[in-house]
Parts: sequence; structure tokens; C-alpha cells
Amino acid sequence: MKKNFLMLIFIFLLLGLVACQPSPDVVVTDAPIEEATDVADVATEAPTATPAPTQEPAAVFVNGEAIGMSALQAAIGRFEMAQTEVGEFLAVENVQQAVIDELVTQMLMSQKAREAGFVLTDEDLDARVLAAIDSAGGQD
Repeated sequence: MKKNFLMLIFIFLLLGLVACQPSPDVVVTDAPIEEATDVADVATEAPTATPAPTQEPAAVFVNGEAIGMSALQAAIGRFEMAQTEVGEFLAVENVQQAVIDELVTQMLMSQKAREAGFVLTDEDLDARVLAAIDSAGGQD
């Protein structure tokens, strides 16, 4: 038993020494090491797929045109702030329905205006806002 154990140790040591020897096809020289090539010069850019834009979930569709959930939530927030300022409050389910109704009405008017070829430039909008301010008695 002791003899077998010694033989196993000898074989492992012999295998370890043989494994540490350089292979015969490797030539060791004192030649200077060439400067490493920059990885950026060698690497090629992997083709990347263009990600598809993530569509926002729709709250309501009006004639195939979506009103997004974020637009609905923003409008509900504005409506609730207005209720706070005025001091009149609707039930939560009534607020959501009132806001959806208003957004649908705005979308329908916008669709009809586009169909009729109506275009509102920034200058036109500014002029209308100023006229509304003047008719209300000024900015104060």
C-alpha cells in the first residue's frame, strides 16, 4: 500500500515536471517585444439592431388616434389642482371621466381642424394669447 502511494506521488510529480517544460515548437529569443496593437484598431464594430421605439400605452383612441396614459394623467393632475384652487371637488371616478371627455373633445376638434387644413403658427398663437390677456384686463 505504501509502495502504491509512493508510486502515485512519483507519477504526479513526473507529470507536473513534464507539463512545466516548454513545448518543442516554442522558440525563446531575446528579440525586443513589438509594441502591442491598439485594440480599437483591430476590433470591428459589431452590428447593432436599431431598437424600436417603445409605444406609450393608450388611454383612449379617437378615430384611430391615441391619447396616451401620460397625457391623461397630466390632465387629471391639472384638473385636480384647479379643483383645489376653486374649492370644488368631484368624486374620483367623475374626475377621470370628465378629463377623458375633455381630451376626446380636444382631439376631435384637432382632427377636424387638420382635415380642414387649419394651421396655427407660433406667431398666431402668441397674438391670440396676448389678445386674450388684453381682453381679460391685462396680466395683473
